Amino acid sequence: VSDPTLDEDADGSCTCRGALKSVNYTFHWSYDETLTAVAISKVDVGFELQDVRSTGCQPLPVWQHGSANFLETSADIVTEARSGNPGYITGLPLLVAPCLNYNTDTSKCQQFGGREVATVNGISPQGICERQSNTSA
Repeated sequence: VSDPTLDEDADGSCTCRGALKSVNYTFHWSYDETLTAVAISKVDVGFELQDVRSTGCQPLPVWQHGSANFLETSADIVTEARSGNPGYITGLPLLVAPCLNYNTDTSKCQQFGGREVATVNGISPQGICERQSNTSA
């Protein structure tokens, strides 16, 4: 997926290509007895893009849609403490995974690569802010 682009057409109109039309989240959750809390085990995200055309390049309203669904899953699913979108938790590792197979028809990732712990300059693996040292001489 690339950033939206704005093209000026020969007739004086403008077209915004790749504008966000909708985003839909599905949260899979269960009650975790050991944490005595609800645990989210998986989040599916899907989105749809659109092209928006404006006569004379005039501002116009653009309708967008979003949804969030919550599905209870079996208590047999193993969860692990982690941090990441849609919530960042101090002290837990931030996990990411590359999309290996993106379906342009459904705007969804069909297959993810192995999970990795993300590193962010100035943040320790424990989620604590760290000062950057200047090592240049």
